[in-house]
Amino acid sequence: MTHPSAESLAGPPSGPRGESAGETLLYAYGVRRSTAGKPDGLPAIAGILPGCPVQAVAHHGLAALVSEVPKAVFSGEAIKERLRDDAWVAARVLDHHRVLTTVPGEALLPLQFCTLFTDRQALAGALERCRDDLLAALAAVGRAREWGVKLFVDYAALCRAVKATTPQLVRLARRAAAAAPGTAFFLKRKLDDMTWQAAVGAAAARAAAIHNGLIDAARAGGRQPVQPRTHHGRRQDMLLNAAYLVPEEAEDRFRAVIDGLAAQHRAAGLRFEVVGPLPPYSFARMQVGDDGKGDDRERARP
Repeated sequence: MTHPSAESLAGPPSGPRGESAGETLLYAYGVRRSTAGKPDGLPAIAGILPGCPVQAVAHHGLAALVSEVPKAVFSGEAIKERLRDDAWVAARVLDHHRVLTTVPGEALLPLQFCTLFTDRQALAGALERCRDDLLAALAAVGRAREWGVKLFVDYAALCRAVKATTPQLVRLARRAAAAAPGTAFFLKRKLDDMTWQAAVGAAAARAAAIHNGLIDAARAGGRQPVQPRTHHGRRQDMLLNAAYLVPEEAEDRFRAVIDGLAAQHRAAGLRFEVVGPLPPYSFARMQVGDDGKGDDRERARP
């Protein structure tokens, strides 16, 4: 699925003009539709920093949710230094997420953390340039939210399950139990090796089947790289790291499908971790190359 993100909102650099010229930039959280004749006013929502409230900037049927933020914090070497501060980044990411989950009303297309524009003219130009893609993306994620699902495996439990249910392994275990001590030693070594290989194959097959089952219960879904233990902090290995776009009216069914899968695979040592509902972060990124027009955003990457 290819949808707009901050990367597609690039264009020629704009000069120091517009309402954000001088000492401020525009920090953009997301984009939604703007209805003609309907005000884009927002309730009071605190932004990415204290004293930087969220406001809507409308342009030709779209409205970007932004805050005016100080250049002294978000520009040049200042933002590079702050992005090396893990505590600062974590707090700002949570603020970014809070804004996206607080804004009421129409479907909202999230933009990447630290998407910055030099002024309102630059923002309006970006919205104009990407209008069709943004509207298509908004239609794709409308009335749906993201659910993250991680699947973990206890390989000891899975090995016990495959050893007890795989006919070839059951027969080999019986031969090892009945053999003389010397032969039994080698048969047990062979049994352990074959059980491990069977468990690895079973883990991959179960993860694929679970992912396909969850996609069937969602509007869209995608697998992401699995994380090592050092990252997720659990004793089990991660088999699946995926995101699913689920219509709001189908969320109860989606959770019921997860509960059913969890019960089905529990004896084999599989455990689920579910996060959501979230803004559709994984389904709101445009994957396009550089169009050669430069970039009217301040570049900032954590």
